[in-house]
This record gives sequence, structure tokens and C-alpha cells, in this order.
Amino acid sequence: MSQLFKLSILLLVQLFLVPGWAEEYEITKVLEKDVIRAIDHPKFSSSVPPSTSVIGVEINGEARAYPIAILSSHEVVNDVVGGIPITVTW
Repeated sequence: MSQLFKLSILLLVQLFLVPGWAEEYEITKVLEKDVIRAIDHPKFSSSVPPSTSVIGVEINGEARAYPIAILSSHEVVNDVVGGIPITVTW
């Protein structure tokens, strides 16, 4: 796990533990609802470089790796892994 990822998680946890933190921030709507389409039938490649950051899932002996670079532009992948329907979000 990268140091940046650990730091991001730590900051999020700390923010949620501080009463009233949300009152200091304004939420800005950038995109309309459903503008970013989910990937419903992902295709996988065996030629992904080893340094690629991924979200990994293993269910019932079947493993998948969802690259962060792709999730950053789609945000949601609907898939079936090990016979179980899942949704991966970023």
C-alpha cells in the first residue's frame, strides 16, 4: 500500500472523527447524475505492467484486477467474480 494511499485514509478517518468538520467545506456539483457510465462487461488483459495500481478482488478462487487508471475515468465496474455479482467503485 502506498504512503499516499495510507495518508489519504488516515486523513479521511480523522475528518470523520472531528465534529462539525463538514460545516467548513462547500460541496460543489461538477457533473450531472449518470454522466460517467459504468463498465458493465469488463474485458481483461494479461499484459498489464507489474507496476500498475489496481483494486484486486478474489472470490471462490477467481481473481480480477481493476486498474485505477481506468476506474478513475469510469468510477464503477459491474462484474461477476467467482459466480458472485459485484460492483467495484473508485
